[in-house]
Amino acid sequence: MGLKALRIIETGAVKIAERAYETRLNKLCSVGFGIKPQPIGDVVEIMGRKSCENQFIKRTFNSIEEELKFLKETYEKERIKFFEIHKNNTPSEEERFRAFLPLMRRQYGCNYNSIAQEAKFYAKDPNNWLAYIFNKTPIANELALKITLKQMSPENLELYNNAKKVFESRKLKYNELDLAQSIFHPNDKELIESVARGEFSFWGEVLGHGQAYRVNDALRMGANVDDTLRVILDEGFRTVEPLEETRLVYRAVQGGKADNSLDFINKLVNAKEGDVFVDKGYSYSSFVENCARPCNSISDFSTPWAKLNIIVPKGARVSDGRDYAQRELLFPRNAEFKVIEKPELKYPAGEHCKGEDGYEILLEYILPKA
Repeated sequence: MGLKALRIIETGAVKIAERAYETRLNKLCSVGFGIKPQPIGDVVEIMGRKSCENQFIKRTFNSIEEELKFLKETYEKERIKFFEIHKNNTPSEEERFRAFLPLMRRQYGCNYNSIAQEAKFYAKDPNNWLAYIFNKTPIANELALKITLKQMSPENLELYNNAKKVFESRKLKYNELDLAQSIFHPNDKELIESVARGEFSFWGEVLGHGQAYRVNDALRMGANVDDTLRVILDEGFRTVEPLEETRLVYRAVQGGKADNSLDFINKLVNAKEGDVFVDKGYSYSSFVENCARPCNSISDFSTPWAKLNIIVPKGARVSDGRDYAQRELLFPRNAEFKVIEKPELKYPAGEHCKGEDGYEILLEYILPKA
């Protein structure tokens, strides 16, 4: 469990959960006894007017409220105790930065520099490190999960349980807390709703196709990513219908020193026929050549870039996202690509708008072994 748990417990995300808790109370009133849903204040007033029904509602109200209060107080006591024991045993700011970096999740339109700045911000305060380590302990994880579940509406709790059943029926390893917290985020909740129905792909498109970029940085850093999104994507690629015919897609890549992507670009442009490259993340490409351009990335001045022409063999389990603006095809993580033709310097620096050498490389996607 990383910063996501910290944010749910200690930031404005709690307000979202509290609104869900209010909905849950209203649901108890409306479903159980045919009472029209009311704001919390009105519910209390109704309790004073309806004797038999209200006694049950009041006991339920008090039980939920008291349980939640107890759990939060217990969490806080454990946190304070942990901080006190370990306050003089924190790593350097640079070490904290390196630990936080893989925990950051990229937002659409942002690049590596954005998540690096966020990681640096968290690294400045040693208490953020203590909170991160505390949230990895079994007691904190258990309490955070209980708090999150207690704050769910009945509908969200049912959704959570149904998604759990699907994951477990397919013997998928997942993070229970991350699954529960994902339901409080609208985009993630839509994915969980599909999971609860047992749907991991639709007409050749893998569930989560449009959000895979969020975990790519962490995957390419070699981090152990247990996000629910990663579990959903992997299962989608495992079950999606294979391609019925060989296709050619295009991908443009550029790089910089900050995220070590320049090393990968240099290896690409100096590759030999037969060399194989692996992308630890989910590679985006396009069915349309003119749509292939580097997205959400960084590029140092005067560094090379490359346009990859990728042969995708018949039978490949890839995600067909041609309905997206860039007519996308998404590859599974850890995809292997073989160099078919030696890279060609096709766009010399000074002869095109970018001002850096541009290479064209023909690759073939290697079908994973069964």
